[in-house]
Amino acid sequence: MVFIIYQSIIIPFRICFNAEAKGVLLAIENTIDVSFMLDILVQFNTGFYSKGNMINNRKDIVINYCTSWFSIDLVASFPYGWVFTDGIDQETG
Repeated sequence: MVFIIYQSIIIPFRICFNAEAKGVLLAIENTIDVSFMLDILVQFNTGFYSKGNMINNRKDIVINYCTSWFSIDLVASFPYGWVFTDGIDQETG
C-alpha cells in the first residue's frame, strides 16, 4: 500500500514538473517497479476461493488470473521507462 501511495503522489509530480528520479529515489522507484512485476508471478501461484472452496490447482489459478486481473496488472506494472526511451537524456550537438 505504501508503494501505491508513493506512486500516486510522485508520478503526477514527475509528469507536471518534468522531474527525473536520481540517486536514491531512482533506486527506490526501480525497487517498486520490480516488486509490482514480481507480484504478477506471485499471483500465478496464489490460490483463490470459488463457491466456498479453495482452488489450488495451478491450471485453474492461471485461468482465473488471466481472465480477471492479469491484463490490468501487466499494463500497470510494465516498465515503460525501461523499454521506451525518447532520447531526451542524450546530448545532441
